[in-house]
Amino acid sequence: MVETVDKIMTRKVVTCSPETSIMDAAKKMRKKTISSVVVVLNKKPIGIVTERDFTRKVVSVNLDAKKNNVSKIMTSPVISIPPNTNIYYANEYMQKKKFRRFPVTNEKGELIGIITQRDLLDYFTAQRKKFVMGNLSKELRKSYPI
Repeated sequence: MVETVDKIMTRKVVTCSPETSIMDAAKKMRKKTISSVVVVLNKKPIGIVTERDFTRKVVSVNLDAKKNNVSKIMTSPVISIPPNTNIYYANEYMQKKKFRRFPVTNEKGELIGIITQRDLLDYFTAQRKKFVMGNLSKELRKSYPI
């Protein structure tokens, strides 16, 4: 059985509006200990702001984070995926595009979750562990029949 991203995505996505100040977005990310915030308008993702954006578009050019909004530094348009996307396909696409995260949207285009490289890594690690433990159990049963 192939799993889909809705099984492992984070459902409580940290978001902000395009008018949110860069400083407020950074504080929200620090408070939640996350590396990105999804910018939404009418429940639909229109951009994403990452730690990298802060480095490249704020700090390195001395942009005033209190006076400027995230709309000035967000990556847009944002590519999202539907919740029924195959986990292996999402991983492959993420690697191909060099993305670290995908917003997950419903059929109306509304944000319902986010899938990250960490989510995928955790999933694949758990699958490998299940496989190894299952095979180890079989070998032990062969070696030590009851």
